[in-house]
Amino acid sequence: MASLPAIRLRQLQQRHHQLQQQHRQLEIRHETLRLEHQRQIRHHQRVGQRIARRSILAIGRNLAAAPLEAVPVLGWAALAGGLALDIRDACLSLRDLGQELPPGCDLVE
Repeated sequence: MASLPAIRLRQLQQRHHQLQQQHRQLEIRHETLRLEHQRQIRHHQRVGQRIARRSILAIGRNLAAAPLEAVPVLGWAALAGGLALDIRDACLSLRDLGQELPPGCDLVE
């Protein structure tokens, strides 16, 4: 018959082994989550850069079109063209943000 201290030592060793296994599993899970978090950060940075680039282009386009919109015939063409590009940019931004697209945006590429 094993002595009480020997039984207690065996129990502690088993518990230590279980805790080591749990620790390894947690380390693996932590690394998986860390890598996924980094991937999400990179994705959000790329989306933000695309939206910022489109916004800057839209501002420049609108500033360039403002004088043309004052010309009687060219004004309507500039206005319609600018509006079409603004709608396209808005649809692309919504898609980048993962929002549900309204009707007509599915035609935008």
